[in-house]
Amino acid sequence: MNFFTILTLSCFVACAAVVHKISIFLGCFKNATTELMELDDPPESILYLAEELHLGEDNTLICLVDQFFPPNIQVHWTKNGGVVSEGVSLGRYHQNDDYTFHQLSTLRFTPQEGDIYGCTVYHSALDEPKTRFLEIEFSHPGVFPDVLCGVGLTVALIGVSAGTFLGARERYTTPVV
Repeated sequence: MNFFTILTLSCFVACAAVVHKISIFLGCFKNATTELMELDDPPESILYLAEELHLGEDNTLICLVDQFFPPNIQVHWTKNGGVVSEGVSLGRYHQNDDYTFHQLSTLRFTPQEGDIYGCTVYHSALDEPKTRFLEIEFSHPGVFPDVLCGVGLTVALIGVSAGTFLGARERYTTPVV
């Protein structure tokens, strides 16, 4: 950018700020500004894993807090009912197209069977804090899939054997005239 472009942009920003202040002073935007300041949108939150869950391997829980205004939230994490502060991070606010905000909070953790993690969101538009939970469960495959696979394989082998036998028998039998 050259000096002239920077000077023009600076003048434009300064003029826009002055026009806005004069408009507010004269009352042109008084109702719109008051309505915006009274707007209180409660947040929605979603709790999910960053990666597929594996026992004993580090992972990240993500708490997405969305559609809130004004941008003044607090996010707290719990593990089995106790407060967690280690491995927690809180991203910055991002504005949505509808002028509400969203924010991410993450928790680095090592999953263990039966652990219950919670993400609690505090916001002025909520009557009480909103908590989302995730219980760590690992699937323990039973015997049924193995038995079903074995039965299917057996039926397939019997079918192939019967087809081969009947095909060979028909090929080598003498036709009756």
